[in-house]
Amino acid sequence: MRKLWLRCLNNAGCVKLIQLLLTIESLLIKFMYALLFLLFQTAVSSKKLNCRVYLKVYKRKIKKNFFHVI
Repeated sequence: MRKLWLRCLNNAGCVKLIQLLLTIESLLIKFMYALLFLLFQTAVSSKKLNCRVYLKVYKRKIKKNFFHVI
């Protein structure tokens, strides 16, 4: 398995494929955090949920993690 991995690392196409997969993964993470942020934003602004403090804590965590990923 290790020889196969080293052979794959020496192959330029395989390295580009790995970089592409990592880029797609990071974009999906950013999209997910943005979607969650918008969801909590609308929940707080519409005041449909009574647990505003709980949502604010989560919103802070999501903002922190979202900008950390960027």
